[in-house]
Amino acid sequence: DVALLQALQPASLPVALLALLRRLDVQVLLLSSAMPEQGLPMVRCVSETGSIVADWLQSHAARAVLVRPDRYAYGVASDAAGLHKLLASLDAQLR
Repeated sequence: DVALLQALQPASLPVALLALLRRLDVQVLLLSSAMPEQGLPMVRCVSETGSIVADWLQSHAARAVLVRPDRYAYGVASDAAGLHKLLASLDAQLR
């Protein structure tokens, strides 16, 4: 799974959320040209040449989307708490 973040800085996410990302082996893509923070190996920064993803996120009032391996959106979140809830739901379904 992939979590695509816009305007949510991985280093500012709660420790419990980061632990859940690691346990679920979720790759985090940050829409940014900046380098990812040290110590967060699951984070990769990406930039888009257009604004398709940014526009899609805005149309869903989202700052994060969890994308399944088959490239369908599992769900969206507007903040870190929403992303944590989304990941907890995924974790429960996988057990």
